Amino acid sequence: MRKRVSAMLSLVVALLGTSPAFADIGDHRPSGADPTVWRNYVDGYREEPDWSPRGTIVADTGFRAHPDGFSFFNTGVPDQFNNAMFGSPLSGPKNLDAEAMRSLMGRKVCAEKRETGPCTLTLAAQQWMDSANESMAGGHCFGFASTAAELFGKMLTPGQFQPGAKSTYDLALRTPISRKIARNMATQYAMDVLDYRTSPRQTVNLLKRSLTAGSVPYTLFILWDGGGHALTPYAVFDRGDGKYDIGVYDNNYPDADRAIRVDTTANTYEYLVMTNPNGSPDIADDVIGLVPTSVIADRQKCPFCPGANETTVQLKPVKSQVPIKTRLTDLDGNRIKGATVKKPTNPWQPGQRWEFPTYVVPKKQDFIVTIDARRSKVPVRTNLLAVTGQFAVGTRGATIPARGAGAVGLVPERGLIVYGANKGSDLGSLTFVDSRPTLQVEVRASTQSSGGPFLLGQLNERSKKVVLFTPDGRRGSARATAALLYVGADGVPVEVRARAAAVLPRNARLIVDYASWGPKDRSGVEAYVKRKGKRTPVDVTFTKVGL
Repeated sequence: MRKRVSAMLSLVVALLGTSPAFADIGDHRPSGADPTVWRNYVDGYREEPDWSPRGTIVADTGFRAHPDGFSFFNTGVPDQFNNAMFGSPLSGPKNLDAEAMRSLMGRKVCAEKRETGPCTLTLAAQQWMDSANESMAGGHCFGFASTAAELFGKMLTPGQFQPGAKSTYDLALRTPISRKIARNMATQYAMDVLDYRTSPRQTVNLLKRSLTAGSVPYTLFILWDGGGHALTPYAVFDRGDGKYDIGVYDNNYPDADRAIRVDTTANTYEYLVMTNPNGSPDIADDVIGLVPTSVIADRQKCPFCPGANETTVQLKPVKSQVPIKTRLTDLDGNRIKGATVKKPTNPWQPGQRWEFPTYVVPKKQDFIVTIDARRSKVPVRTNLLAVTGQFAVGTRGATIPARGAGAVGLVPERGLIVYGANKGSDLGSLTFVDSRPTLQVEVRASTQSSGGPFLLGQLNERSKKVVLFTPDGRRGSARATAALLYVGADGVPVEVRARAAAVLPRNARLIVDYASWGPKDRSGVEAYVKRKGKRTPVDVTFTKVGL
């Protein structure tokens, strides 16, 4: 039995990386932890280099990894370490749900438009939430770090999430706390974390001024070639000669007090961060920054709600042994002025997940996102979602062949989207979401033809139509599934679905007209094939969906 446990632990450590230091870990075994696995974790940790804080304390909140950090590990999928330690599901914790979304962005995400009570996500909100949850598959570090800060500052209480819990360390993994962690993790997809970038010297000076007893005012983030990570800064230690240690709680190391080492004279920092599943930790020494805890706790701007003045582009992370590169340009291949790149705080984990960045471009700017998988020996599968304040468009189930590439182009002013990949790829489907004040319409559609490996579609948001066509007007076929969501007179959300499919002659298009679709006419969808000005009706079937 002992050999099996040791072998399992070795696998877990190989997957999650190794851990540092004797001096910076206690031995506060959580009540639900497996004693043998916990002991092996502690002993292994103490064999590694010491990255505990040293020096004279010059600023201190009183926060420490125990009892103010979580007793379980930063959660990803699969979640081997927490499974070995606590018997938690390998599928990981619960991510965002409707209530977490409402906490994040307010009542606009709910079809009911209520601050309390039932919340049925609008179709656009559902799309964004699914994309955000997919992006959290590699970990929840930003959520862990900021939630621990909120709990310590009494912005939250442990008892809110688990009856009888007196400290953050008391909380078990299988509690509603996972929703809060996910909610805070998702804030980085709604804000630009790099807006809070500082220099190492500025970071030390700001923390020296702001870290006072009983409050952790910031979440600290670092970015480097291996990815990114977020930590909870709690104290500053003066080591002399312009050198300082920033005491941090690292959610990859429960029950451990660790340090970021800063040289203010050289204006540099170093931190031993665990990212590599083969057991080789990284030294992070590039970007550093501080996001106010209050900003994370506050409601975030809604990128898909009316009034949004930019287009946000999200890609689902993929499993890969090598980095999958992405590139954002205009339709002519040029850099886009005013575009920003949001890098995730989740690190790249070879063989597990490659975290794509989030792009933000000016509202009316056309663009192409290129996905380069030419280093990959296996196909990669991803989703792309582009959201504005009026509509959302994207692809689902896009598969890029091994050694291949794919590209998604969008012209927001025309609602035109094109997805293409190397021949033989599985193109998946296009998604269109039309956001209106009182109802939402989503259309998922695909086309097939001999005109090349492309999907082409257009959302005419003004006339309320989705147009599907083939490359060069080739013969082919098209199919569409539409969903209508609205709140009935009784206050209960209603969803109706419509389906249509058609053969496309040369230079023909399938048009789905939903202009009359709504509470007064649940069958108000018209579909037809248009060719040379002639319309050929297409049968539409309707289904009411229980919510």
